[in-house]
Amino acid sequence: MIELRSNYPKALNDKQICYDMITFLSKQNLNTIEKGYYGAYLVISANHTWNPIDKLNTFKKGKIELENAIKQDSKNVELRFLRLSIQANVPKILNYDQNIKSDLIFIKEHKDKIQSNQLLKMVNEIIIKAENSN
Repeated sequence: MIELRSNYPKALNDKQICYDMITFLSKQNLNTIEKGYYGAYLVISANHTWNPIDKLNTFKKGKIELENAIKQDSKNVELRFLRLSIQANVPKILNYDQNIKSDLIFIKEHKDKIQSNQLLKMVNEIIIKAENSN
């Protein structure tokens, strides 16, 4: 989990890290949180794709993976953080922003349950970003 979390913010600007994480996760028997990261990394990888059709298909696949993980464990703060971090950053034209407010509220109410300092730091950063973009 430490590697998944530490590479998550790096993946946006580092294509190799993003693809390495996707490759690693695709070869594992994933738990629900790892499935969420797999979906989130797929969404991020769409930024590293130049073909518009591939870009959209990769985004959709990642979105489905992330949403399926959240359906399996909707009370998981880390999964809701992943979705918020994606929805707060994707272009509005993709129409994937409907959970920003509810995820933000949920995360703020439950962030005291986060035991990882690394995750808590990322959560606090996305809270600030999401609040400032509204």
